[in-house]
Amino acid sequence: MAEPRRRRRSSRVGGGLGGGVTRLRRKAKLEVVRRRRVACALAVAVAVPGGVVVGVVEGVDAGVRGEGADGEEFFVNLEVKHFATGSKGSVLLKVVPEWSPLGARQFKKLVEAEFYDQACFFRVIKGFMAQVGIPADPSSSARWKSPIKDDPRTQASNKRGYVSFATAGRNTRTFQFFVNFGDNSNLDAQGFTPFAVVEQGMDVVDKLYVTGEGAPRGRGPSQGKIQQHGNEYLKKNFPDLSCIEHARLVHMPTAEVRTHLKTLPTIESGGDGGDLLVLTDESDPYVGNMSVFLFVVAVFAVVFGCFRSCKSGRLGNRDLEA
Repeated sequence: MAEPRRRRRSSRVGGGLGGGVTRLRRKAKLEVVRRRRVACALAVAVAVPGGVVVGVVEGVDAGVRGEGADGEEFFVNLEVKHFATGSKGSVLLKVVPEWSPLGARQFKKLVEAEFYDQACFFRVIKGFMAQVGIPADPSSSARWKSPIKDDPRTQASNKRGYVSFATAGRNTRTFQFFVNFGDNSNLDAQGFTPFAVVEQGMDVVDKLYVTGEGAPRGRGPSQGKIQQHGNEYLKKNFPDLSCIEHARLVHMPTAEVRTHLKTLPTIESGGDGGDLLVLTDESDPYVGNMSVFLFVVAVFAVVFGCFRSCKSGRLGNRDLEA
């Protein structure tokens, strides 16, 4: 049955030399259709990532936000407010899980829960460190009282600008942390493993209100009373303290994206003249909307072109079969 079909089909398109020419033409048309389809697929493959890059302008692509999966560095911004003057400043922390995996994970969870909002620097000793972390509302600390285990000591050290959790001995880290003013590398062997470093804003840390040692050894706030009464106790007895207005994960595009987008209004540059630091919430909505619009237009153009190409390919196949 198969052979008669081939012979009849051959007779329809022409036998002998004519049939051979027709087969060659058919083969050439099939090759054209194949190339169109390959070009269509490549266009889609190129256009989609291109659209994602456009979307980064609005910060919609989570893949380049730098929010940090486990094991990846991420950034946290501390917005600091001084009670006495009302002035504010930002402290940008770079959290490095490689230094302290458990500590970094704990800190990220606390920030995501907005645990540090309104928490005050209750123990600030000039030349030594600034300690913070007891919540403004004492009731919010209940779910975080289970300590985490210590992390092994790494190459990170308690030097100026490095951040570590406070402890009360082995495996007792919970939510209090401190920023080193100077070289306190002697703390390394005592289980204080840094998990972050001040990327920008150390000048803000240097201006924190100095409390001195806490009670009963000094004139500073009593940790016990803060844990009982929270900020009510602090504002009544220590009105000049510096506090964290809020702590948030910040979106940090990759170096490659920063290179291309550093002139856009959605990006702040550092005070030292460096490249991008933080994608702000005050970006120009016009820029973001235009980016999304251009992305939609590009995708529509590619899809429409592919449709025309594939439709042309199907017509070509019907012509060959006629």
